[in-house]
Amino acid sequence: MRSNKKKRRNLRRIRKIFLFLKPIRYAYCKSRVIPQLKLFVWNEIQALGDLERLRLVLDYMPDEALMRTLERRLGKGRDDDPVRAVWNSILAGTLFQHDTVEKLRRELMRNGQLQEMCGFRVRCRRHGCTRGF
Repeated sequence: MRSNKKKRRNLRRIRKIFLFLKPIRYAYCKSRVIPQLKLFVWNEIQALGDLERLRLVLDYMPDEALMRTLERRLGKGRDDDPVRAVWNSILAGTLFQHDTVEKLRRELMRNGQLQEMCGFRVRCRRHGCTRGF
């Protein structure tokens, strides 16, 4: 008789604990079912052309403070090539995986759209248009 009372009492305790834990377990299961949103889909970027990818890089690169500092340090010195155009061409060379500055320069000489996008006003024919970087 005594053991039955203990069993019943233990069963009541277990039920109370189970009823207390049930909402917590249910909420935990619900959070696992929420689908994850994709913030960045690489396939969409990879499908773009080279110049479109460069446009994305140039638009979203937070380099305005750097450009202002470099332009201020240049001051009224030589202005053969604009600082922004050279910086944009270096970003393009990195994006297009050019190993050397010469490969980048050849690409700039060949591709007029790339020159325009980087910000060069005239064709980049001189050897030193990216010298010093």
